[in-house]
Amino acid sequence: RSAGQMESDTKPIRHLPGEKMSMLLDLGRKLVATNSLDLIFTSTVRATADMAQSAFCKILTLDENNAFICRATYPSKNLTHKTTAHGKPEPIVSQAIYHEILQSRLPSLIHHQDPRFSNQERRALGLFFIDTLLVAPLWVDHEPIGLLVLGDQARFNNGGLSLDDKLYLASLISDQAASAISRASLLSQLTENRLETVLALAKTIEARDKYTGGHAQRVTDLAEQLARRLNLDENEVQNIRWAALLHDIGKIGISDDILHRPGPLTDQEWEMMRQHPDIGAEIILMVSDLTEVADLVRDHHERYDGSGYPRGMKGDEIPLGARILAIIDSYGAMTDGRVYRPASSHQEAVLEIRRCAGKNYDPVLVEEFAQLF
Repeated sequence: RSAGQMESDTKPIRHLPGEKMSMLLDLGRKLVATNSLDLIFTSTVRATADMAQSAFCKILTLDENNAFICRATYPSKNLTHKTTAHGKPEPIVSQAIYHEILQSRLPSLIHHQDPRFSNQERRALGLFFIDTLLVAPLWVDHEPIGLLVLGDQARFNNGGLSLDDKLYLASLISDQAASAISRASLLSQLTENRLETVLALAKTIEARDKYTGGHAQRVTDLAEQLARRLNLDENEVQNIRWAALLHDIGKIGISDDILHRPGPLTDQEWEMMRQHPDIGAEIILMVSDLTEVADLVRDHHERYDGSGYPRGMKGDEIPLGARILAIIDSYGAMTDGRVYRPASSHQEAVLEIRRCAGKNYDPVLVEEFAQLF
């Protein structure tokens, strides 16, 4: 049993109206210009719904368990169709139907009165709230990606396009979307793999010093709390998280003798120690394109009055994330203790950070930090 499908997986040349072709080209430019999966999902469903003039559009991808997951819906709140929450699996009853369509590689139409489907299946597909579904498989070569699903109340007979034109349009959009999703997913996985390598190096650094074991994770947790308290957007929060985890990665280039010296360092040794933010930033840039994370790592030892290193930046010249890390890193160092001094209490550390507000630290951020406890 299968839903109504196009007769061939080839795409006969059809002449779409100029307006639709312009919208299709505009979507293609947007998808090529980004590596953000979220932006690819949202741009695709919105453009598809606009081009096909459908009641709604959603995009489903396969997860590691081969289940269909809803990634984006447009409109995001549609009273005529109860959609699955983003990031959640589609109903179990609909999974087999979707898999059959995916394996066919052909766009399919499903009407709400189709006798081949039970009431339970129609409900799971949303056909109690919509007249017709158009489902287009997403493939790249031999790799299944997911499905593009459109819903309409008028059997896709509105909007100035014939049904065949809309099937053709959906197949063109699905090709564009599948390629963009595949590319962005591969890049995301590559970046994740590279960063896992850097994280392994960072953990190696911590393992060299009994005083700093777990320091990066504690700094990360507090830095994220402060970033969220400041209502920073999710991208900034994630950059701060990565920078906090990796802020001391540059110490891989510093000898154990210098790192663990209980006494004062010589001028030459101190100059070597001051290089670790630059070294860390360069390591991050060698294995990823996370330039903003690299900047935060490079600048987390800058001081608010300009007396820090490596670039002598001051005030708002210092990135906000780096100003956050400067406070959290100092607090962590004080409360963790070091080979050359015992750990301070929480109260002592906060008092010292407040004393240095305006000199070492952004005074506004210092007060926000103190409110975390």
